[in-house]
Amino acid sequence: MPESLTAPPESASNEAIDLSDVLARSAAAARAPSTDGVLLGELVGFDNHGSPLVATSADAEPLACVCVARVTQQDVGRQAAVMFSQGESRRPLLMGLVQAAPAAAEKPLPQLDVVADDQRVELRAEREIVLSCGKASITLTRAGKVIVRGAYLLSRSSGVNRIKGGSVQIN
Repeated sequence: MPESLTAPPESASNEAIDLSDVLARSAAAARAPSTDGVLLGELVGFDNHGSPLVATSADAEPLACVCVARVTQQDVGRQAAVMFSQGESRRPLLMGLVQAAPAAAEKPLPQLDVVADDQRVELRAEREIVLSCGKASITLTRAGKVIVRGAYLLSRSSGVNRIKGGSVQIN
């Protein structure tokens, strides 16, 4: 019998090698993130301690990171840059979020201030605010005009319903 197929000598360990354990460890090592350079992943949420979770590949567990940059719940789903402190895979650092390149011809978003709490919602705009739905609209202008338009207009009150103005025109 060839020497490589003979039984191990008596002095060798009697522990059997579990092939599935070896395969599982090598698969985990293959999935472990590289600790060289910057990894790009996706911010997938936050753990119970508020640490951001970043998935660096589809089949790996998300990494709970120490945060260098400010991230919020609105950032979930964005691409994130992760490095490792002292090259150790157990010490991930979320360095920041990848910024989208601005479109060349993109106009800035209009300025609208919204102040909201559980008692009141206030909208503020520089020139005018228009609320519209189908054939109905309410327009507030900078000059102080309030224009109410619709196919049918109803004004109902359980108390006094007053119409006051410098002049009041009906029809």
